[in-house]
Amino acid sequence: MHLSNLSLSSFIMTFIKKACSIWLACLFILFFLVVEKAISAEPYEENAWLSLLHYKKTVEGYESTIKDPAFFLRPFGGHDPKSEYTAISTMLDEVSASDNKNRLCKFPARTKYVADYKKIPFDALSCEEVRYFVNGKIPDSVSIVYASPSIKSATSLFGHTFIRFSSKSNPTVLDLTMSYAANTKNASTISLLWNGLSGGFSGEFNTSPFYRKLSGYNNLEDRDLWEFHLNLPEKSSELLVLHAYELSRIVTPYYFLDDNCAGVMLDVLNSGIPSELPMPDGPSRIRFWTTPLDTIHFLNDRKLIDTQHFRPSLVKQLDFQSETLDEGAIENAFQDLLKGHEPVGGVSDEDNKLIWTLLEYRLAKLEISQEDFKRVSERLRGTPDVYVPPPVSPLLSHKSSMFQVGGRFNDSHTFLDVMIKPTYHSISDPSFGFPRGMSLDFLSVEVSLDTESFESKLTKLDVLNIHSLVPSRKFHNELSWRMHVAFDRETLDITDRRLSLNSLLGLGVSTDSYKNSIVTGLLTLRARTDGMTTEISNVNVGANLGIYALKLGDAEFTTDFQVDFDNKLTSVEKISIQPTLTYRYTANRAIGLSALLEDDDTHHPQITTSVHYKIYF
Repeated sequence: MHLSNLSLSSFIMTFIKKACSIWLACLFILFFLVVEKAISAEPYEENAWLSLLHYKKTVEGYESTIKDPAFFLRPFGGHDPKSEYTAISTMLDEVSASDNKNRLCKFPARTKYVADYKKIPFDALSCEEVRYFVNGKIPDSVSIVYASPSIKSATSLFGHTFIRFSSKSNPTVLDLTMSYAANTKNASTISLLWNGLSGGFSGEFNTSPFYRKLSGYNNLEDRDLWEFHLNLPEKSSELLVLHAYELSRIVTPYYFLDDNCAGVMLDVLNSGIPSELPMPDGPSRIRFWTTPLDTIHFLNDRKLIDTQHFRPSLVKQLDFQSETLDEGAIENAFQDLLKGHEPVGGVSDEDNKLIWTLLEYRLAKLEISQEDFKRVSERLRGTPDVYVPPPVSPLLSHKSSMFQVGGRFNDSHTFLDVMIKPTYHSISDPSFGFPRGMSLDFLSVEVSLDTESFESKLTKLDVLNIHSLVPSRKFHNELSWRMHVAFDRETLDITDRRLSLNSLLGLGVSTDSYKNSIVTGLLTLRARTDGMTTEISNVNVGANLGIYALKLGDAEFTTDFQVDFDNKLTSVEKISIQPTLTYRYTANRAIGLSALLEDDDTHHPQITTSVHYKIYF
């Protein structure tokens, strides 16, 4: 018995030793193959080359996201990295031919990449058009600039990103910028949606001095700018600006979801990222969609952002200055100056600053003429700098997708809820880093499970949900509005929870005078279908009162009060009120507590409470 056990132990030990030897041998072979591939990788297989031509990996090989034939030297260059590399390499070997020199200057970034690999000198500034493009100086550094969402325009609610090239010898306002945008001129709403999703719009690269971006975003569109300086070597700055030149005349299909300003700008930056900080492949690198905020988070997560700078819009400067001054007196003084009169009581230093900002704002909005501007400015003292404390940085905002799990409870049922929101920001989400009073999310899906019957149901499918709640001020009065289209179970009769199409439009006014929250009053129009049919069963006029983004430490409180009247506006068909408290304990984790009180014309009120755990990613 003892010998048998000893033999078995010896067998097991021998087996383990041999298995370990085989495993180590396999590991060594695998390591050798990986190292050999890395050492023997051809230059046209390197990430830097693939990025310069915007290739992404496909089942059949490679395909460039740039579709303009002018971007390639070979007819099949959009699918063949090797042929494009060979074309540049051959022309470098025969650079004495004038035609070759011209073609190399058309693609200076690619030429520099190949020349560096072959150890052939190449000076991009020897190309006349390149030298003119960079104003005779290769930039020292690169920043990505984030234009904050504009809650006045549905097409700008995602924000925008563009690249700024800085040079120490240049004034900041003269720095070169590069952006990518769709040409949507004369597009209708339906055309905007369809062509935006299908690639029917032309995407155009635009280069311009930084002062034009400041004028457009800060002054005309009332949008703040956040500049995020990238921690890149000067060699990367040179390659990126040369690549910007290559793209400056290129047109390619624009897609709202991924090949947009965010995804394409990330593609461009990819070409200058050092190899030790690899970027993922292709414009859909983050997910099937890419927002400008995703781009900022993506770069920050990889520690490529080292500093940030906030540039407030003119309207932000105007609002900040007017908080402590008499707006009526300032307006009277402005009108006196406009008429060529000296204001009664003179103009204090603080009044002088505000009148300057108001003067610039009204000129930008074409509310006064250049002659009016000159007449008033001559009576003011200097051009003062206005400091506006920066709001919470977009770097501290939650990420744009959300997974939510939780439960709902009422008198008769308990439900488990699971929800996925592809993008972007709901009115009840933590507003840190977002403009207060805005929301934009679509295609959110919620499924519920009844814990007693174990019956699961589609609770809600948000097609589109937008809030644009702009506070009105003395110097600029704005309308607030919201739109919500969803398949849900929010019916007039709270005992009949059939899934139906529910559409709501609201128009009204907002203020932020109550503890810096947004208080909104809207007149609403709601239409519902009879279940999942095309027949409209109810059309109701109503009123909505809301309080949003009321900060309580790291928590935020919102409440939504809705009244729907009957068709004759003589009686109330339904009342609902929903207070919500959302506590954010990290940037991308939050807990939501909510209660929904509903009462219809049957006078059988129902209270539903819920708790949800939110994960943003």
